[in-house]
Amino acid sequence: ADRIVLGHTADDQAETILLWLLRGTGLTGLAGMPADRDGGIVRPLYETGRQDILSYLRNSGLPFRNDSSNSNPLYLRNRIRHELVPVLKRLAPASLESLRRFANICREDDRYLDQQAAALFSVALTWESEGGWTVDRTHLLTFPHSLQRRGIRNVIRQSLNQPYALGLRTVDRVLQLAANGKVGSLVDVRGGHVIVTDRHLRFVPHDKFWVAPDRDQSVSLRHDIGVPGSLMWPGTGQRLHVQPLAYRDAPAQPERDRIVVDAACISQPLIVRNLAPGDRFQPCGMDGHSKKLQDFFTDLKIPKSVRSRIPLVVAPEGIVWVVGYRQDRRWLPTAETERCLVFTVDDPPLREGTA
Repeated sequence: ADRIVLGHTADDQAETILLWLLRGTGLTGLAGMPADRDGGIVRPLYETGRQDILSYLRNSGLPFRNDSSNSNPLYLRNRIRHELVPVLKRLAPASLESLRRFANICREDDRYLDQQAAALFSVALTWESEGGWTVDRTHLLTFPHSLQRRGIRNVIRQSLNQPYALGLRTVDRVLQLAANGKVGSLVDVRGGHVIVTDRHLRFVPHDKFWVAPDRDQSVSLRHDIGVPGSLMWPGTGQRLHVQPLAYRDAPAQPERDRIVVDAACISQPLIVRNLAPGDRFQPCGMDGHSKKLQDFFTDLKIPKSVRSRIPLVVAPEGIVWVVGYRQDRRWLPTAETERCLVFTVDDPPLREGTA
């Protein structure tokens, strides 16, 4: 079978609308239950009253069962059904039909606003094939607030495979991050995390994300990276790339988010990992002196909660790049360099934030 048929009635629809209204909802909740939805679920009776269906079954001699839980007053829906709906019917006999029309109007408006939000978000949204979506914070904050909420809710639902409606508090926490969040801050939502970077919000599924350990724990991250290649670093949501080039075609100057190394001097395989005890490297600008990585982080005042999340590009000979901070001098190009490797990271490094 390619359809699941549910027996929801017009009474169920009215109860659903009233339930969402009492809980506090927007247009999506007021639209009630759709006649059909993704996954092959259909509700052919949702415009027919419950009593009409029961009368038909009795007149036709068809057996049916009542679910005893439908009478349990512990459930709010049941109290709406047995206490509130009868009052509405006495006050306005056509109240169920009115609520059905109201839901249809809300559904049309809801669909239109979804389309408007999608059109706006199309200029701010970027797909990261290994780690969900990113939203440009600057663009996002120029949108009308109601469409910010709607768009964020839809991005979370799609990118984090979250079929259930998100609460207003969660959506507003994400928008507060977009406006005021420090780099590295995050919100945990069902299905994943929303992480603040310098320019974006990253929506990272749980299986692509790693949370920094407590002090008394030791958790290692290690990922191979090919040449050429790229990966999503789960500690921060950043995306790293490596590309071989002729040195004459390489960028002239290294940047915070890019370095160039001599391909002939570096061995493979290359890995990306996090901090390990005893790590040392020879930072550029220190005349060849070796330095403990922990001391390097301390000098830069990088919080301990962030250090174990920072990616390190490592060759068999040692650390090549503390990503976003400093490269090792041993692989700097020289006048004799012909081929090079260019390493880039999509966003600036973490300097402060929460684990």
